[in-house]
Amino acid sequence: MQTASWAGYSLGVVLTNLLSGLLAKHLGWPWVFYLLAVFFVPWCVLWAAFVADDPSKCKAIPADELAFIQKEQGKDLDAGLGKVRTRGPLQ
Repeated sequence: MQTASWAGYSLGVVLTNLLSGLLAKHLGWPWVFYLLAVFFVPWCVLWAAFVADDPSKCKAIPADELAFIQKEQGKDLDAGLGKVRTRGPLQ
């Protein structure tokens, strides 16, 4: 989910930068905000409906995956740069 949201963010930035100049030139600068709101307001509604702050509140996570996430929460998963440099080759 995070990958999709970051990809969408990057695509949105590129498209907005490309189109906002054209919109401002042909329709006037206020229309940049009006037309972008057509996309951003529904996006915010969908985000609020489908994204949860906590895995236990997410409706899309299967029970076995939720159990795994809850079991692994709180464990130190940070490898740290020192551990990466001193670790031997993966097998």
